[in-house]
Amino acid sequence: MTVLRCTAKTLRAYVRDGELTYVLKGAGLKRPRRLFHPDDLAAFIARRRRTECPSTSQKAAKPTSSTSNVVAVDFASVPRPQRSAPPSRSRLPSASAPAKPSRRSATPPTPSGARPR
Repeated sequence: MTVLRCTAKTLRAYVRDGELTYVLKGAGLKRPRRLFHPDDLAAFIARRRRTECPSTSQKAAKPTSSTSNVVAVDFASVPRPQRSAPPSRSRLPSASAPAKPSRRSATPPTPSGARPR
């Protein structure tokens, strides 16, 4: 592990995938102890060695033409539909209904010329 500088979990994954060979130590079957030969580690490192950056050296996929019937629409240029009827009058207060008294009219009127105290 110190040669490869990876965790035991990563090392077990390399073994499970067949990328890294090992030598069994002991006769235990429940918890096999694996030893790694220096030559096997050197071969593993040589196989995994890279000189280019995989994320930037891969060629991008060529663009393909679209076969769908999708059309792009600029919503700012689309005219709004005309309203079919004006808003109904049921929401507006009617002229025949008595007006609700306001808080100011709830106080008794003062006689004209008299000042309130």
